[in-house]
Amino acid sequence: MEFLAIFLSSLLLLVSPGGLIVDRLAENTIRSQFERVEQLQIRVDNAPSHQLLEGKVERIRIAGRGIWIWPEVRIDTIELETDPIDIDLEKLKQTLAKNRQPKLVSSQLALLKQEDLDFLIKPLSAGVRLEVTQEDVNRALQSPTVAARLRQFTIESLPRVTAAQIERYEFLNPQIEFLENNRLRFQIQLQQQYPRDSTETSPGFQLVILAESGLRAIASSQLELVEPRIEINGNPVPPLLLNLISEGFSKQFDLRRLPAYQIAIRLLQLEVTPNQMKIAAFIRLEPPTQPSAISWRKIVSLNVLMGEGYGLFEILFIIKHRNHATAKIKSQHSFEHYC
Repeated sequence: MEFLAIFLSSLLLLVSPGGLIVDRLAENTIRSQFERVEQLQIRVDNAPSHQLLEGKVERIRIAGRGIWIWPEVRIDTIELETDPIDIDLEKLKQTLAKNRQPKLVSSQLALLKQEDLDFLIKPLSAGVRLEVTQEDVNRALQSPTVAARLRQFTIESLPRVTAAQIERYEFLNPQIEFLENNRLRFQIQLQQQYPRDSTETSPGFQLVILAESGLRAIASSQLELVEPRIEINGNPVPPLLLNLISEGFSKQFDLRRLPAYQIAIRLLQLEVTPNQMKIAAFIRLEPPTQPSAISWRKIVSLNVLMGEGYGLFEILFIIKHRNHATAKIKSQHSFEHYC
C-alpha cells in the first residue's frame, strides 16, 4: 500500500509546475522519491504545451528495475502506465505544501486521503505490474520497520485471545520461501519477553512457527489462503484456529476496504513461482466528490487474458477499447518497448 502511494505521489509531482517537461526531468523526479533506483526508463506522451500548463498529460509510462523503497526493501521490477491525467495545479501545489517533507516517503498516506485528492479534476487511473524475488522479500523481513509491521499484521489477523498471548513474544528470524502452484512457506521464531520490572533471568519460552499455504484472489479484490497448514513447535494448529486465522488474513487483504481513501484496486494477476512473485493490478483514484463510475463486471475476464499470454499494457488497451469486442492483440512487446 505504501509503495503504491509513493509511486502515485511521484506521478503527481511530474505534472506539478516545472516538473513534466522532458523525460529526463521526469526520471529525476521519480528517482528522488526512492532510496535507490538501479534502472529506470520513462516515456511521457506530452499534451500540447498550453494543456500541460493547465495540468493535463496524455500518458506516462514507467519501467524500472531494482527500486529500493528503504535501504532493506527492494522491488525487482515495476511497469506502470497511466490514463490521461487532468489535475488542478494550484490545488496540487497547496496539497504538496501541506504535506511537505524531504521525501514523499514520510507523507505518502496523507496524500492519499480523500480530502487531499481535491486537485483531481478527473479520476487518475493506472495499470501496474510488480515482480519481487524471494531474496528481496527475505531481506525486507530483516528490516526493523518491516518486522514491526509484520508483528502488528499478525496480531491483527489473530483471534483476540490468541493475539493477546502473541503480544508477549518477540518476533525473530522470519523467512519466506516461494513454492510452486502459488504457494508460500513461512517460518518464524517467537521468543517470550518478560516485563521490564521482572527479576526473571532464565531464557523465556520459545515457539517455532512453520506455515505453508496457497494464495488466491477472490473477485479481483481480496486475497485468501488456500489449504493452509500451520505447525507450532511441530504440532499442527487445530482446524478451528486455522479457520479463524484464514478469516483474519482475508480481512487484512480486502481491497474493498480502500474506498475510504477514494482508491479502487483490482488484481489482474497474482502468481507465485519458485523464487519470484508477480502481481498486476488496475488502480483508480477518484476526486472526493465523484463516485466511481467504472463497471468492474466488464473486466472480469482479465485473469483469463493474463493466462492466455496477453501483456499488461495490451490488457489496458482492451479496457480502454472494450466496446470493440473483436479487438485482437498479440503479445509482441518487450520491457524496453514500453520505454
